[in-house]
This record gives sequence, structure tokens and C-alpha cells, in this order.
Amino acid sequence: MLTPDFQRPVFAALLVAAAMSGPWGCSSEEKTATDSRDERPLKPLVYTEDPDHSPEAAATRERRLRRQLQIGARGDAGRWGSMTGEQDDTLPRLNSTQALGKALFDALITDNDSLWDHVFVGPADYASLVNLGLEDARKFVDTQQGKAAETRRRLRVDNPSEAPAEGLDSIFEFRGLALGKGRTVDGPVADEDERVVQHWDNTLKVGLVGQDATFEIRIPKIIRIGDSPDSGADAGQAGDAAQNPDLRLGVASTMHLGHRLDVFLKAGLHLKTTLLDSSDYPFPLEVGNYWRYERRPASAADDSGADAPDSPAQSALPATTVTTSVESVDRYGTRRLVHLRSEYNDANLSQANHHWLVTPRRIWECPSPCRRNIDDLDWLLSYLGRQTPVYRFPLELGRSWPERSPTFTVGTNWNRIETPAGSFFGSISIEGVGPLHDEVPFGRIHRMSRYFARGIGVVMREFRLRGTRVVETLVDYRIMPR
Repeated sequence: MLTPDFQRPVFAALLVAAAMSGPWGCSSEEKTATDSRDERPLKPLVYTEDPDHSPEAAATRERRLRRQLQIGARGDAGRWGSMTGEQDDTLPRLNSTQALGKALFDALITDNDSLWDHVFVGPADYASLVNLGLEDARKFVDTQQGKAAETRRRLRVDNPSEAPAEGLDSIFEFRGLALGKGRTVDGPVADEDERVVQHWDNTLKVGLVGQDATFEIRIPKIIRIGDSPDSGADAGQAGDAAQNPDLRLGVASTMHLGHRLDVFLKAGLHLKTTLLDSSDYPFPLEVGNYWRYERRPASAADDSGADAPDSPAQSALPATTVTTSVESVDRYGTRRLVHLRSEYNDANLSQANHHWLVTPRRIWECPSPCRRNIDDLDWLLSYLGRQTPVYRFPLELGRSWPERSPTFTVGTNWNRIETPAGSFFGSISIEGVGPLHDEVPFGRIHRMSRYFARGIGVVMREFRLRGTRVVETLVDYRIMPR
């Protein structure tokens, strides 16, 4: 618990921040790159008042303070610091492995603040276990909570309009908590006659309601308090509470999403299916929609920036128009398999077929192995985890994907693109080729720029093809009404 002397400057700082965020705190205008979330303060307010805390511990304490003020204001007519409305006796006893697992699952899936605090080891318990001062134990516990907050955030749907109507607990279900081997306070695996005080490499198992798929959340350390010395290294999970009535279990580390769960969440497969409707989806993919583009060569630029004369390769293109249409859309819950066909007006009337796997947050190329396994979610998640999506929504200025080795980069400015089909304000550029290099029948594409308008699609493309810089500009399109 923070002392009153510590709370007063923090409360004042919170009030100043609230006042400064008044009518100037948001805008309906489109933001530029300098307005992005990277410009937010790097440290929590509590950290600026007491920099002896780690940033993670400070963020945890600031979250508690905000919650304390909100609940106090509702429950005590605006009195500061009154945590009315949430009592410890309403929280579950964490005296068995499954009790801890279920409480942690509920805290993550329902975004329950008090339950989230409850599943972590208590500072007093941790202090007594490792002979640490109480304040240092508080800092340790708060730091671990702060580090685990990213996992909690990943399971939170920030926009309520995107969440399933019945909540995430209609999507996910608790399937167990598997403890690692029991260890002594110093870390070695405990012998039969040694007291077990911690477990390393634990796994929370989360399933999909009505499906076989099971995901994992790894918890590096869980602490046991009040365990009897003769409980042994392999204390039974189901019988913990009966054998050790004083046992208390608590998380004492950060958490990590399993790879397949990470892919599932990034794809937005936990969001409501109506987000895929063409009236709501950024790229309207409905049968009958088409986009017709004029294709022309553009002058190349030399190193000095001056326009160089057109080369013979630039004097003509095999096709001067291309029309891309949506041929079919197959629905599989929160994913779609979309078949698109591009038709060129070259001498051979060439065609190119593309298949996309579409989710609320991503669009991937879907070749024949992907299409054969479209019903197998486990296979798809493993496959998609190794692929680079061709679109990642929402598109944010200056962002790149994938994170570790960027293939696509979003421009840093909004664009106004003038085309024969109209003017498109707020278009956003996407630089990169990635899996799109084989998209045309005339050769490999290089150095592509796509200009994307939400609710319309691609309004212009620029790329290099066999030494020619090609520009494709939208001249006509149809978006079927929904």
C-alpha cells in the first residue's frame, strides 16, 4: 500500500494530467506520424514522482491509483482513496493449482483488475519467503505485474464495438494449469523430503469453446506459501487444497503468449465476425466488386533526381488495363477465403488468379496447401505464423511488418491521390513487395508502392517490372452495397 506522503504528489499529478487532457485531448482530424503513440510520455506519472521504482512497478501502482480514485468517486461520493465496492472475501482462495489457473484465466479474459492483483504473490508472503524487506518485496511484485501487463493487454479488446457480444469468455475457456517441477527456495528441484516453494516453467492452457484447439500462456514462476514440508516435489494439483489447507499460490513473474495464440490474436480471430462484412472491413471484398486500372510506363529517375529518357523497354507495356474482380467468398467463422481474378487486355488476354485468407486484422496469400487446410485451424495458425501478411489492419502511419524483419512499411503521411475514378483523401502508402512479387503474369514485381483508401481498396500502384517503372491508376470500380 502506498503511503499518504507518497500518494499526495501522485494524486496532484493525476489531477493535472486530467485537466490538461480536457477539450484538447482528442481530435477528429486524421493524425500524422508526429501524433502517433510513440510521442506519449515514456514513464508513468508515479515514476516521475518516485524514480526509485522501476517503470513497470510505477505503471502498476499508477493503475491501482486510477482505479482507487474511480471506485472511490463512485462508491463514496468523490472521496479520495476509498476502495469501496470490492471486498477480499469475494475473491477466490488460491489454495490449489486449478483455483489459481481459473482465477488467472478469468482475470485475463474478463479484464478484471482486482482479480489480476489477487493472482500475484502477496508482498508480505514474498518478503517472508526470501527474507526481503516489505517495501522491496512490493517493488518486486509490482515489477512482475508491470512486465506481465503486456500479455494482459494483448487479450483485451480496446474497442467495445469489436468485441463478441457475449464477451471473450464466449470464445475462450479454461483448460487447466500445468505446474513445472517443484523447487526449493534456492532453485534446485526439490527432493522428496524438501519443502517446495516455487515452480518454474508453468503453462496456463486456454481452449476455444466448442473446438479442439488449445493455446498456451507460459508463466515462468509460481510461488507456494504455507506448504507443508512433507508435501514433496510432486504435490498433487487437484488435492492441494485438501492436503494443505493453508497453501497459497501466486504468480511471481511475467507471462508469455504461446506462438499459436499470438498469431490467433494478431489475426483478430477473437473479434466478432461482422467486422468482416464489406461495409465494415477496410478492404471491401464482396462478390461483384471490381477495380479497373490504367497501366502506363513512367519515367525512371537517375541518381541526381532528374528524369532520364525513356528506355526502349519503357515505350510500351504488354497490357494497358487490368481489371481485378472478386469471384467468390467462402466463410469460415472469423475468416474468409476470397478468390480474386485479374484480367489484362494484352494480346493473350492474360489472367491471374489470387486467393486470400482474410481475417479481421490480416490478409494473407493463400496458395493451394492453405486452401486444402482451410478448415484446420491448428494447421492454419502454424502456417500463418511463418507467412508475411499482404495487409495488416489498422494501417498506422510509419508502422512496419513483420516486426523483426520488416517487409512492408506504411508511409509517414496521408496522401490525396487523384485518379480518373475520383480524388481519394486520406490514402496511405504501403512500401514493399514481399509475397506480391508474382502477382502479374509478365514477370516479377520489384519495389512496389501501393496507395490504399479505406473502404475502397488500392487506388494506385507503382512498381518496377522488367526494367520498366509501371504506374497502375484506378479508372473505374464497383463496391456492391451491403
